[in-house]
Amino acid sequence: QEFYRDRGYFGATIQVECREHTGRCREVLIDIEEGKQARIEEIVLRGDEPSEGVRALLPELGAEATKALSESTVTAIRDELRRSRFLRSRVRGRYIDTKSGGKAFELTIRRGDEVRIGFEGNRRFTDAELLNTVDLLSRRFPIGQRLPQVLRERIEELYR
Repeated sequence: QEFYRDRGYFGATIQVECREHTGRCREVLIDIEEGKQARIEEIVLRGDEPSEGVRALLPELGAEATKALSESTVTAIRDELRRSRFLRSRVRGRYIDTKSGGKAFELTIRRGDEVRIGFEGNRRFTDAELLNTVDLLSRRFPIGQRLPQVLRERIEELYR
């Protein structure tokens, strides 16, 4: 069922039957009713108000309600927020049922505080090159009190 749900078939039913059973199952019948593939009927936004750049990344109404679409949308929006200096942003997307029995894509956005990073006294590298020493878009990026330390360590490596 998870296989079908991931592909937008939320109503799929699967029944497994052992037909020839003499101590061990020798014939297995798997009966699958796929049902109709769900499409996104509406977008539900929760949390912080999305910018125009984020709104442009939302899935289109009528798109197939798949796990791949949900995950790629969440990643694209999180990356857009982090590029816009919201390094602590959190984004969650999921499908919820609509009153009409269809699916809505629910997106929860928590931007967090804007983090400004400036460089002074640098002539050898561009600010972008220095920022790229740390993958700002990675989920494992150590945001918080370790940010200055990690940036310093990675930038020092550039000058070695």
